[in-house]
Amino acid sequence: MGARSIVPHRHAIDDALDAVDYYRENAGTPIAESFSLAVDEALEQVGQHPNIGSPRTAIELEIEGIKSWSLKRFPHQIYYKVFMDHIELCRVLHPKRDITQAMLSRQRFQ
Repeated sequence: MGARSIVPHRHAIDDALDAVDYYRENAGTPIAESFSLAVDEALEQVGQHPNIGSPRTAIELEIEGIKSWSLKRFPHQIYYKVFMDHIELCRVLHPKRDITQAMLSRQRFQ
């Protein structure tokens, strides 16, 4: 079976763009580009192997089906849900963020 397509939620897009802007302003364009590449690499891994992520967030927050996967070289994690034909990218969050609030606020849009 090939890689599943990734369908990003608008919150995930906003999260990633905010992080790119932050890195560009505070660490420079090369670091911002490296962050973007790290997100792409993580999504490729998840697309190829959807069950590699941790279900810890789903268990702790009682949000069915959410998995998380850490980016390489950056502290952020991607949060996603696996479906038969695709993967929904829910959030891209730094661990200093209030993960509970960020994930639960997302629930309003389901």
